[in-house]
Amino acid sequence: MSWLGLLLALATVWVAVRWTHFGVLSGNGDKDLWSHEGDSWVWRQPLDVDLNEDEVGAVSAGAALEHYGSVRTLTLRRNTAAWLDAFFSQWRHRQSVEVLMVMYSEMNDAHLAGFAGADLKSAIFNNNLVSGEVFPPSPHLTYLEYNGTPVTDAGLRHLMRQCPHLERLCLYATGVTVAGVRASGVFKMPALKRLEIHGMQAPEVELRALKKNAAEANPALHLYLDLPDE
Repeated sequence: MSWLGLLLALATVWVAVRWTHFGVLSGNGDKDLWSHEGDSWVWRQPLDVDLNEDEVGAVSAGAALEHYGSVRTLTLRRNTAAWLDAFFSQWRHRQSVEVLMVMYSEMNDAHLAGFAGADLKSAIFNNNLVSGEVFPPSPHLTYLEYNGTPVTDAGLRHLMRQCPHLERLCLYATGVTVAGVRASGVFKMPALKRLEIHGMQAPEVELRALKKNAAEANPALHLYLDLPDE
């Protein structure tokens, strides 16, 4: 191949990569917020990104976010572990994320650990593989929801340490137990206003005793359990 041919091939690859990046991000925001500075397209405000592996490649998406920077809200829907591995291998700087929503994706603790340093304010995990045991320090997180995830009693205790200013915590169909909730110290969290725990396998008498414990520890806390009168 001649030098000219090689240069043309490299230029084609460069354009293809840039176009792929632009395509990934332009589908996730208002075109009016793009500007062209030098040789790069620059997004002028933090992105709100919604990614589904049926719609975008993992490597392209990860490389685009790594290259173009600030992501405020990240939603992951129906992504396999392999897709997430490839995606996060390309997108390593995730400190700008404030809202994280993971829906029906095979996200695990190792993936979540990569968000260390992010200033999370809200997080929702719906039907994935995170346990809560490696949740990164999140002093500004106020809303946290786990639905159909294997959160353990140990994970709940860890969350209390990492997220001291939670205002609302929702646990639906997780692995936490009555004893684990009672021992976690969650009732004494000063900012917590609403705690919802549903799908916890326990007799009604134990649930009512737990509700009484919560009222005694923190009268301002609203605790919702699977009770007939709620």
